[in-house]
Amino acid sequence: MEAEPITRYGKRIKEGLSAELWAGRVRRAHERVAIVEAVLADAEAEGGPVSRESLRRHAPKVHWSTFRHWLRGYQSREGPGWERLLDRRLMPAPWACPAEWRVVIKAAYCHDPEASYDKLRETLQLLYGEEATLGDNTIRRILQEAGLWKPRSRSGPVEKVTELHGGGGLALILAAELATGAVRSIAEAALSLARSQESGGGMARPEDDARDDRGRFTGEYNALRQERYESAGIDPFFHSVADVRGERDLGDLQLSRMGLDTLWARLRVITVLPLVTERRGVAGLDGPMGGWLEAFSTYAYKAASAEKTLSELKLLEAGGAMWDAHATTWGRVVSRWSGEEGWRQCVAYVDATTDPYWTERFTASGKVASTGRVQPCLSRVSLSAGPGVPIFTEVVSGTVKLKDHLLDLLGRADDLLGPGELGRVTVVDAECGNAAMLQAFASWPERDVVTVLKGAQRQGKTLFDAGPWLDFRERDRVREARVVLSDGLLVRVVEMERVGSRHPTTTWFATTAGEEMVPTTDVAEIYLSRWPSQEDLFRRGRDGAGLERSHGYGVAKTQNVAVLTRREKADSKVQRWNVELRGAISSHVDAQLAVEDAKARLAERKTGGEDLNGRNKLGLRQAKARLQDAGKHVRAVERDREKALREQRKQQTMPDEIYVRDTALDSVTTCLKMTLLALLEYVCQEYLGGRRITPRTFAEAFVALPVRIRERRHEVIYEVEPNPRNPEMMALLAGACERINQQKLRYGKRRIEVRMQAGSG
Repeated sequence: MEAEPITRYGKRIKEGLSAELWAGRVRRAHERVAIVEAVLADAEAEGGPVSRESLRRHAPKVHWSTFRHWLRGYQSREGPGWERLLDRRLMPAPWACPAEWRVVIKAAYCHDPEASYDKLRETLQLLYGEEATLGDNTIRRILQEAGLWKPRSRSGPVEKVTELHGGGGLALILAAELATGAVRSIAEAALSLARSQESGGGMARPEDDARDDRGRFTGEYNALRQERYESAGIDPFFHSVADVRGERDLGDLQLSRMGLDTLWARLRVITVLPLVTERRGVAGLDGPMGGWLEAFSTYAYKAASAEKTLSELKLLEAGGAMWDAHATTWGRVVSRWSGEEGWRQCVAYVDATTDPYWTERFTASGKVASTGRVQPCLSRVSLSAGPGVPIFTEVVSGTVKLKDHLLDLLGRADDLLGPGELGRVTVVDAECGNAAMLQAFASWPERDVVTVLKGAQRQGKTLFDAGPWLDFRERDRVREARVVLSDGLLVRVVEMERVGSRHPTTTWFATTAGEEMVPTTDVAEIYLSRWPSQEDLFRRGRDGAGLERSHGYGVAKTQNVAVLTRREKADSKVQRWNVELRGAISSHVDAQLAVEDAKARLAERKTGGEDLNGRNKLGLRQAKARLQDAGKHVRAVERDREKALREQRKQQTMPDEIYVRDTALDSVTTCLKMTLLALLEYVCQEYLGGRRITPRTFAEAFVALPVRIRERRHEVIYEVEPNPRNPEMMALLAGACERINQQKLRYGKRRIEVRMQAGSG
């Protein structure tokens, strides 16, 4: 096989390659020439242009645009056929350290043989600026070549010191993470899912064969790809995960080759990102405060790395696996915070919240309390336990009915943690206070429910078997009672009222738990604990944890059932008013004829010489009154019919299909946000003495504090600089440092210690 180039470009390529790489390029060039010449021979024999059919016969795996690219090179370049189709990409020249930099490194080392690599770099940058950056291996190689380097003593006091102008409070969250392993368990679940994917799935990706000599996509390939996307009717940027998964080889994702420690570090960065920036997505990582995250992770990753990881987690639809790992971790922790006695040990909470987003598309929507209007939104159904620790959260596009997800969430918790391990009594709001849901819990021996009856569920109902009143809190009182709901279901009710109120009202708490299990006063306390233990979870999530911000743009089309139903109602209403209008017009005509008849009769009597008085004209007056009423009725029906026609025209302009937001990415990010809330709760419970603070307050009081990180062989020390303007919070921080050090946590093989900088008191 000929391997000696004759053109200037071919010789240049050979000079920059090893013998093995050059042989590989020559072999591939000969393969391309054989394909091109075979297709050209078919075209000459058939007397026509080159055809796709001929290409498929000789090389079925070669894309047509790739062959066209080869053909252009074969016909336009110089030299032998194989050299025309030679891969012309040049290997980049290896970077060489400037000689003057080498001199500085050697001189600085001779001056101070105990200087660390950081000290040597600092000396170099003082002379040549910040761009003069050399890695540890390069510095060591320079010293080795000069015969100056010698292995450092392992017992020496060498340490790496990192100064950060913020991020001190992240050391507290790092301690919580090391104590619980919350983010690490999520990383393990995601990594296991990524490595379980079979390689070779998805559509064949032509990218590798659709590039020009400089590695760029060709125009033909981009046009074909855009045409394929446009056929789906959605911009490629907005494709749902279901569409994109079909085009990707899930077994070849970067996650499947990533180490656990690397993924753990990246997820830690994404988890605490809301504490350092409020920018959308992960863009805030590229800002100056993104460097603070080095206090929580081994490396302060930039936005591109985090976005790559999130996009692959979205493709894997890793939200389910991540939530299972999250629930397993925190299901064991919350029981310690609920107390050894009392009802808090056996209570779990389920509730839903809605957050808006803005789009030009006709998208699944719902009523959003924060904006007070119906608009595109994402609904989150959350199951929590203990003092507001999230266990599971399901993200749904548009509005959501809590009763449709309640039993599934509880069943999922029982399957994962064991029956009844996550609280036997479930607390939900009045949306689930109906006979069907109460009957479902009544037939579920492992679980009970506490809810409230109001609205239609309470209207027309009467309590019976009422017991004596018991004092409750300062001004309220409660008593036992029973009520019969629809289908004859008998339910236990605890009635609460405020004594001496000017506007007396009562609240009915319904439960399936017996009085021997949950006493009367405990029923009221359990339900009223929804605010601090469930509703406050959503408030804290929106106040610094980024829960109000959604992630992802993918959408999918679905049948707009709501519009079709409203359209049918509008059509039937128009038909009904058409019938009504015909009847009204007929009545109006009859009234007109009655008036004419009355006038004719009066005229005949007047012609006959009869003296007419008011009584004789009574029939005419009554006929005119009926005519007037009939006219009013016709005009009223016409107005209603016109209103129905406007509604019909409006519904006819509405699309038959609606976009549904893809929630795969938001499920992943919501899991990490809820993990952040759980870690903050751990900090509050274990390090701050039970002091409850919001994520925003934590960020302002602690995260913004400067920190000095000292990394030694056997320990990592975080020295946090205190803020003298906030002595109350600094006292809490000092106590937190003491409690963290008592736990003797280890960061890999090194012990961590958190302390206030000297002179903090």
